[in-house]
Amino acid sequence: MTHHRRLGALAFVACAAFLVASCSAAPDAVLTSAPQRPADCNEAIAAVWPPPLQARAQRISFRESRNTPWAQNRRSSAAGCFQLLALHAGRFGKLGLDWGRDRYDALANTQVAFDLFLEQGWRPWS
Repeated sequence: MTHHRRLGALAFVACAAFLVASCSAAPDAVLTSAPQRPADCNEAIAAVWPPPLQARAQRISFRESRNTPWAQNRRSSAAGCFQLLALHAGRFGKLGLDWGRDRYDALANTQVAFDLFLEQGWRPWS
């Protein structure tokens, strides 16, 4: 083997070893990091609602809460991104959530709103 071929082969082996080590370390990093919870209503909508429905869901969330997960109607029990009511507490429970704890959580409120949409369409926000 010539000198250049040996150097090329050594460089190839070194690169391959580096790539194998890098690739095998990457999944561990991904598995050990906690998923980021959506910070606002629009991020939650992007995570929950199918793309063709997201624009309308975002308009509703903006109209209802100004994209504010902790929004509360002063005259009713309406709370969160989609201004869900206390009468939806059972729906929170159906999804393994708690009305008292989760109504101001953007992701939880959006999941319940989507579940409500699947049953009733856009009517609850008409």
